[in-house]
Amino acid sequence: MVRILPIQHIPACISELSDVLFVCKKELVHELIYLSEVKISSVILYWKFGSINYVTGLLDAVRREGFTLFQDFRGEKSMTNMFTIRREQPGDEAFISSLIEGAFRDHPHSDQTEHLIVQRLRESNSLSLSLVAEREHQLIGHIAFSPVKINDELCDWYGLGPVAVSPAYQRKGVGSELIRVGLATLQSELQAKGCVLLGDPEYYRRFGFSHSTMLQVPGFPQEYFMTISFKEGTPNGEVEYNPAYFGD
Repeated sequence: MVRILPIQHIPACISELSDVLFVCKKELVHELIYLSEVKISSVILYWKFGSINYVTGLLDAVRREGFTLFQDFRGEKSMTNMFTIRREQPGDEAFISSLIEGAFRDHPHSDQTEHLIVQRLRESNSLSLSLVAEREHQLIGHIAFSPVKINDELCDWYGLGPVAVSPAYQRKGVGSELIRVGLATLQSELQAKGCVLLGDPEYYRRFGFSHSTMLQVPGFPQEYFMTISFKEGTPNGEVEYNPAYFGD
């Protein structure tokens, strides 16, 4: 469920929220927030999901409860009030596979196995979190999270990916919202300590990911490996992805 409210209405009803996701467009808050040269596109409130970070200037205005600030780049035209995000349900499997395959079909760096990765994660009971974006009963996006090992041990860290959006809905904020809700859900429901990924640094920085000097993933270019820690302190060592990523 998505509701859009002017910023001044939030303090009065914040105590009544449960699973409601508020999206306050920048036009409603531009006078309340100033963050150097950062371009602000939206302010997201994940009540019950938890939050990823805090922005002092905004929270002073609307209470220090659950606000997360995100940025939108690359000219994405947001349609966050036109779709919902939910967990994968029985019966979604074939639609998810088809969606992922179509999303990566023309991707220049894809080996066309992303849908198989998700299938193998599911079959090995390693698909820790699987979310879909749904619009008018049609699945238009998907994101997967699975546990990773650090120094050969599971330690509540997760790997993000693949994330896929149907070609007709790409560059419209669907993938961004899947990532945001996914990261928030990792923290609130799985009590995750952190998340890693292999991807475009320019894109993933907006969600709080950065390059780490503490963690490495052997066999992959380190410049594409990024991490985000939800707790104080980042482990030091080597990250190992689930064998499902490699066809095992």
